[in-house]
Amino acid sequence: MEQAIDEQEVRRFEERIRDALGDESSPEYVVEPHVLGPSVELLYEEGALSMASAGDDGNPVEEVTANVKTILAAPLKLRHPKEGQPPPPFLSVTGTVYMEKADFDRVNAERQDKGLSPFTDPGKAASDSLRQGDLRATAKRPLTLFTHWVREISNGEFQTHYDLVVTLQEWDLRVNRAHMKVCATMDEVIGFCRQLKETELPYETLGALITVNSREVQAHLQERAGAPGWRLAYRFRQPEGRGVNGIPTL
Repeated sequence: MEQAIDEQEVRRFEERIRDALGDESSPEYVVEPHVLGPSVELLYEEGALSMASAGDDGNPVEEVTANVKTILAAPLKLRHPKEGQPPPPFLSVTGTVYMEKADFDRVNAERQDKGLSPFTDPGKAASDSLRQGDLRATAKRPLTLFTHWVREISNGEFQTHYDLVVTLQEWDLRVNRAHMKVCATMDEVIGFCRQLKETELPYETLGALITVNSREVQAHLQERAGAPGWRLAYRFRQPEGRGVNGIPTL
């Protein structure tokens, strides 16, 4: 995933996409908060959670299936909606495990009462929770997650990233639709990112995730050598007063 630290770099990201496509028009984008926490990949086979792996800055990718199964927001079985597409035979979806600010403060207060060092930020607290050898310790931590993109899906026709995200929600996977926006132009993208900067959210963020909405354009960019990626992590905020956790690398 490409990264940007200011609005100029975000606009240059689109310029590279236009050059790769040979098109002067602006593609649509989906923008959502980039939540602070370890990245996880969830594998579902025949609708059942079969494996989960996690990785973040400074930690290798490792299997955390049993730990993830203690998180209520990670469904053990995908829901079969009454209308719409059923879950596919195979699905690999990526998300972020995180801890809300109020829960993080409570966990740190409990640690200090026990004479333990507090975590520097919610991302490190979530990462530590996923790597507990005692599953009861993970289960006691107030973890939740958002899923935000699909690595692989065995069937299903989806024209846009947003349509796919909505379907993930229908399958009972948690997505951040309340703070997600489809933007027709880069000016809209920048405007919504500015809005997110000023919005007080219940969780810490690193910035915004910007995703090309058209799955056809995504595929075209992926196939072209030297083309930019179709996702951008725009980092515009450090966690306030709680240290800094690295951008997830999984």
